[in-house]
Amino acid sequence: MSRAITSILTLILLSIIVFLIIHITPGDPARMMLPMESTKEDVLEMRKALGLDQPLVVQYLIWLKNAIRLDFGSSIRAKYSASKIFLERLPATLELSFASIVLSVLFAIPIGVFAAIKRSSVWDFAVSFVSLFSLSTPRFWLGILFIIFFSLWLGWLPPYGRGPGLFYGISQLFIGDYMTFYSALKHLVLPSATLGTWFFTIFLKYTRASVLEELGKLYVKTARQKGIGELRVLLVHVIRNALIPIVTVIGLQIGSVLGGAVIIEIVFSWPGVGQLLLQALFVRDYPLIQASLFMVGAMIVVIFILLDILYVLIDPRIIYKTT
Repeated sequence: MSRAITSILTLILLSIIVFLIIHITPGDPARMMLPMESTKEDVLEMRKALGLDQPLVVQYLIWLKNAIRLDFGSSIRAKYSASKIFLERLPATLELSFASIVLSVLFAIPIGVFAAIKRSSVWDFAVSFVSLFSLSTPRFWLGILFIIFFSLWLGWLPPYGRGPGLFYGISQLFIGDYMTFYSALKHLVLPSATLGTWFFTIFLKYTRASVLEELGKLYVKTARQKGIGELRVLLVHVIRNALIPIVTVIGLQIGSVLGGAVIIEIVFSWPGVGQLLLQALFVRDYPLIQASLFMVGAMIVVIFILLDILYVLIDPRIIYKTT
């Protein structure tokens, strides 16, 4: 119950912040929605149509009522529903974020476990060096290097664009169209690898630290003394208990994934939410800005709720208080 209340309060606070964007930024939204030659009377009519002539609290309640229905008004630039524009761009960002997280986890967890087992060895120092280099490398610079090497020099992968899209490519597999899926994967490799290097480093460091902590605990020594095989101790006991803080870190980085995707989407001309939000900020497209920020925030809150459920699945001993 307390988790649900916290999530609801978070969404309310988020809605207040997003709503106030239109009031704390300079400029008149009504004026921006009208042509340059509009008269003062036209502006007053537009303000009345938008409800900007109402008290602030009334404006917020009206806005919140519409936001619950995903109605944020029409985009100033595109002249149609801001929420629809956001939802059209969302699959591209989800593809990029999901692929980068999956790639990071698939490589970081086994390498982190290996580094922990080989603590203070040459392999451990090599992993630490690669982690430090990856963490200190700017994403946009790494993306440009990937484009130059893999696209311009080797010609293996496309330098920009989304192609047919991973979700569409997966759907085409059911009708035997493997080339569409292959094309979607080729377009996804470079941007997801570029975005994923940062999270790979973070997950790697936490995996190593978490596994090292578990290896030093008494239950591991007891299991070894009972003659349980090292591999079973590692897989059944150590990694399972080490996964809980790792899952927490993965959840905390989800917001960073969406934030980091802005730069990657620009470098690779990826038509996602990050690029959309940046374009909306440049032209002060307030309905589109509000729709993007609120819906991304709501998605993150939902993801944290799902992570709470995942904790219990990983370790049933975790019990959340209901009061």
